[in-house]
Amino acid sequence: VYAINDFRGAIRAEAEDPGAALLAGAITKVRSENPNGTIILGGGNMLFGSIESDTNNGFPVINIMNMMGFDANVMGSHFFDFKPEIFAQQVAAAKFPYLVCNVKATEGETLAKPYVMLERKGLKIGVVGVTTNDIQEEASPKKIANFTFLDQAASTQAAINEVRAKGASIVVLLAHCSVNQRAADGVVRGEAVDLLMKLHGVDACFTGDSQAIVNGTMIGKPIL
Repeated sequence: VYAINDFRGAIRAEAEDPGAALLAGAITKVRSENPNGTIILGGGNMLFGSIESDTNNGFPVINIMNMMGFDANVMGSHFFDFKPEIFAQQVAAAKFPYLVCNVKATEGETLAKPYVMLERKGLKIGVVGVTTNDIQEEASPKKIANFTFLDQAASTQAAINEVRAKGASIVVLLAHCSVNQRAADGVVRGEAVDLLMKLHGVDACFTGDSQAIVNGTMIGKPIL
């Protein structure tokens, strides 16, 4: 299982950004090594952040993610930089589901799903998406007016329970929640860690938002 987070529309190779072509090559390589078992996930904030993507409402990146064969993408904090009607168009254009279990539309369809069930080599894998609580403080009130933010831990645990009930042997938490890892001892801290401490039934956690390099464990589970 691989996850790419905070791509931020960096289609061109520039400065520290590898660009879409290099990323596509890396994904092709890892998939060729395990063609029937690879899962590619988006950790949120994939679209917003470059002139090429922003002026075209993120669709160039969605098209690239479609071509790369992403299996899911979690709703990131910068989702709310787009108008709600644009998000609906983005979801319709994506060949992968958007995931979030702790945000619901007050009116109309939420569009994002709390989880997705995948199967690889006979194993059922449940991928649960959750996003940061910081959105409520950082986003424009007008842009989140039609959304209800649920209790993060309770909604995530409910989604985990559902995928387990549907036969998931492995549960991956795709959390657009920041973490940082201390260089001295490898200790991982942050919102995703605080959330994990309240949950049971997670086998691995991919994080996002902080754009930090993280490769650690928490309560015996890998957190990246």
